[in-house]
Amino acid sequence: MIYSNKIMELTSYGELLYAYCRPLVIQFEEIKDNLQGQVNLQQGMIRLGLPPLISTLMVPQIIESFIAAYPYITLEIRQGKAVEIQQMVHDSVIDAGFTLYPLIASDFDIIDVVQDCQAVIVSKNHPLAEKETVWLRTLKDNNFILLDKSYMSYDQIVSACRRENFYPNISMELSSWDMVMRMVELNLGISILPRLLVKAYPMDNIKCIDLESDMPPWCVALISKKSKAERTSVTCFKEHVRDRLLHAFI
Repeated sequence: MIYSNKIMELTSYGELLYAYCRPLVIQFEEIKDNLQGQVNLQQGMIRLGLPPLISTLMVPQIIESFIAAYPYITLEIRQGKAVEIQQMVHDSVIDAGFTLYPLIASDFDIIDVVQDCQAVIVSKNHPLAEKETVWLRTLKDNNFILLDKSYMSYDQIVSACRRENFYPNISMELSSWDMVMRMVELNLGISILPRLLVKAYPMDNIKCIDLESDMPPWCVALISKKSKAERTSVTCFKEHVRDRLLHAFI
């Protein structure tokens, strides 16, 4: 270790040692958690990832019921965009995470949570507000207000438009879905969002319209890295999610 302006920094040898030791530390945590879990299945810790869009919908209820069922399991929650969550699971930075399709790797254990269609949202003062269904190709002359490029939906919407032989006129790229809806409410443009989100947070001056296109559905999944020695607490969380999903459709 070396000191630079009173800041400690790892040497190249230290960085190499850290790279070798990190998997061992992760494995030690898994072994310790599994041993504790054998004594009491309600003990342990889970590092969980949540994208901001998903964390506003069904996930809080899942977490609430899990904490009630397993009060001694500690949840360490990190937020990030869907791709960032996938990368953190892939790199074993977190144990599991809620994310959106498509997935960036094949080494995930996957639990499909919800699938929803995309919908067009417009101001009730917009000419399209009279429609119940629109085709994507008919939207080419409108201004689009989209979640920014860090969201998977950006590329999906742009790609779907290009397959319809036009490039969307994107007037705003915003970092939060609630700001997108506010701008649409002010009739500054239209947007495309999951219908589930619009239903969960209805606004008086926004109309939600069915969209006809080849755009893939909005699919949420819980992912974890495939492992023969999965921590007991993580297994408990995955089983709880499966149980919640099962009862949701009974």
